[in-house]
Amino acid sequence: MFAGFRTRRAGVSVSARASFGGRTPALSIVVERYIKNHPNRYGPQFAKPVRKAFERYAQVSGDRRISEIAPSHLWRFIRHRLASGVKTGTVRRDLHHLAAATSAYLAEARFPCVNPFHKVSIPLEGHDKIRRQPLTADELSTLMAACYHQDDEIRWLIAILIDTGARLSEVAGLSIDDIRLRHSTPHLRIQVHPWRRLKSAHSVREVPLVGIALWAARRVLDSARQGQLHAFPRYNKRTRTNGVGASSTANAWLKRRGVTKQLHCFRHSLVDRLRRVGCPADLRAAICGWATGDIELRYGTGHGVAEMHSWMLKIEDQSYVESQLELMHRRMGGKVLAGHTCAARILEFIARHGPATRGQMIKAAVLQDHDMQRGLRYAAEHHLLVRTDLVSTFQHTRYGLSGRPLPKPGTPRVGSPAVSRVS
Repeated sequence: MFAGFRTRRAGVSVSARASFGGRTPALSIVVERYIKNHPNRYGPQFAKPVRKAFERYAQVSGDRRISEIAPSHLWRFIRHRLASGVKTGTVRRDLHHLAAATSAYLAEARFPCVNPFHKVSIPLEGHDKIRRQPLTADELSTLMAACYHQDDEIRWLIAILIDTGARLSEVAGLSIDDIRLRHSTPHLRIQVHPWRRLKSAHSVREVPLVGIALWAARRVLDSARQGQLHAFPRYNKRTRTNGVGASSTANAWLKRRGVTKQLHCFRHSLVDRLRRVGCPADLRAAICGWATGDIELRYGTGHGVAEMHSWMLKIEDQSYVESQLELMHRRMGGKVLAGHTCAARILEFIARHGPATRGQMIKAAVLQDHDMQRGLRYAAEHHLLVRTDLVSTFQHTRYGLSGRPLPKPGTPRVGSPAVSRVS
């Protein structure tokens, strides 16, 4: 309801109608009042697509009053959007925003006017939809091995996605307390947080941890600092989860590994893997957080995490460990470099040539890319390096020596895994 935008006479809203002389307002007014009074108005992802839809419509068919919109205006808008190269699903989303805002206004103001955006057909709607393809067993094994080998925050996130089938924002927005490894059945608790909403009420659930997802969850907790709130602070630096940043980084990494599919394909892969071992459809829906149309499934407490865990164990794949070891031995000619050795080479290079970036050290053949990551991580855990500039981007960070001596191999880390910065 539009607060401050109505008075009642015999239970009927009249002030809205009187404000416009009994005529419907222009769409630019409708959209702003819709956003202002919507329950999700403070959500960072809500207002932008709604305004964009109205702006696109106004550019093609003008900022008309609701009662002045004719079918020809709608057809002109649809043809223009399709001619621009977007898919019919994108056009439908625009029409959905237009219809929702208009319906809300007409219902509140009680204008005797039909919503012109309702039941609008789009030529060949859905025929241009590209079906997401699940990853093959070889692709999954390759990515698991690479995650296990690189062993950092981004790879932990990807590893959890692979063996849980959860949505990217659900994992990127986890809190430390959502990772429940001390429970009799290790699992993730996916719930609403102030920094991250969920897609629907059915998305609230518990997802069992098996395989590489269990390994990654342990690594997240092992590397967490005291008092840390977010499981992945890299993508939760402000008041909301940066799902776009996580998606861009992870998808780019998949592409570098020769996998052209997107992160969401992990959900498709998990469903296929569960289907192949005979997991019932309602259990697959419970694991993935989907609504079902079966009335019976809405009764009772549903499936427990232990029951889901028994099915998840049937798709557990540990071949990534062997694949990772084979990859490392092949790349190093049978020799695997330890983190201590990698850090020693980095410190030696900086001592000789002065502060350097990761890219400069790789170019100088100090170490290969994966070994460089392992060495920098080891040096960070033991506070052996400092950042000698104020550049925050990962690619251009320049490292210098902190003055601490290189510890003996096997020495436990002395504190936070973050590299300190020189101010």
